[in-house]
Amino acid sequence: MQIEHWDERADGSLTEENMVGKMETRGYRVSCRILPAGARLPAHSFPADKIDGVLSGRFRLVTREGAVTLGPGDCVVVPAGT
Repeated sequence: MQIEHWDERADGSLTEENMVGKMETRGYRVSCRILPAGARLPAHSFPADKIDGVLSGRFRLVTREGAVTLGPGDCVVVPAGT
């Protein structure tokens, strides 16, 4: 999976509003979640492509293909069925 990094010159300052706008412009329906430190989500998949983005903290995503760790301003596209 390819991590995309926030580019302040192209995307503006890293705010929730700007990140949501960037994802919506790409055609994604956005929902925001705040996860407590150390939270673990059960294994799951989605029927459509999705994108995960981080405003602050770190988020580790583990799939059959490997693992990525996202930091502030990072996002990753997760293909359907992953």
